[in-house]
Amino acid sequence: MLCALPSVAFADVIMPNTHAIEKCVKISGLDAYPNYTLIGVVSPVMGGPLELVKITNSQCIAAGSHYKFDRFSIYYTNTSYYEKVGMSGIKTGNSTNGRQEVTDDALLLIGVEQASAPYAPYYVSDTDSSKSITMEYNVYSCRGGLCLQKLKETKSDLPLNATADGLPPSPPGEPVNPPRPENAPSALEAFWCWLTSLFGQNCAAYAR
Repeated sequence: MLCALPSVAFADVIMPNTHAIEKCVKISGLDAYPNYTLIGVVSPVMGGPLELVKITNSQCIAAGSHYKFDRFSIYYTNTSYYEKVGMSGIKTGNSTNGRQEVTDDALLLIGVEQASAPYAPYYVSDTDSSKSITMEYNVYSCRGGLCLQKLKETKSDLPLNATADGLPPSPPGEPVNPPRPENAPSALEAFWCWLTSLFGQNCAAYAR
């Protein structure tokens, strides 16, 4: 393990003139396979307990924050089994090298390819104005089970949590004030119209 540390440290070095942007990894097509549930498994590179996360169709995988070299694997199981045992009922144990692994026979490793780790950084050139990237994979039936293939990568000039207008979403429960119509009177105009109406004058601005 100590011998491996220098190579890991070297791999941690960021290439000059690059920077990391936000990354979203999502899997689509799950709605066509309601009898299956996909589970992402994070295996720490330096050992330790696994972290399991349920994958939701066409949503960014919320695997949390991890070391970028932690292994990320996707398994699938029957939805009926998952609903019976829950995440805490999935069996894990130590492998021959002492690291934790999935030992549950009801979980099968997804075929063909694995998705990029959601927590691993994605680097772009400093001349690239992108703020985020979305990697989309598709699940399909093969070999009597489920397989995965990469569909596309889409860069965006907006952060992942930004709304369509480029602004961050409002906190939960906080009302969003709609924009004032172009022809709507201002507060001062409305007050002036009300005041002049007391003297019998008609205010066109207030009537708009």
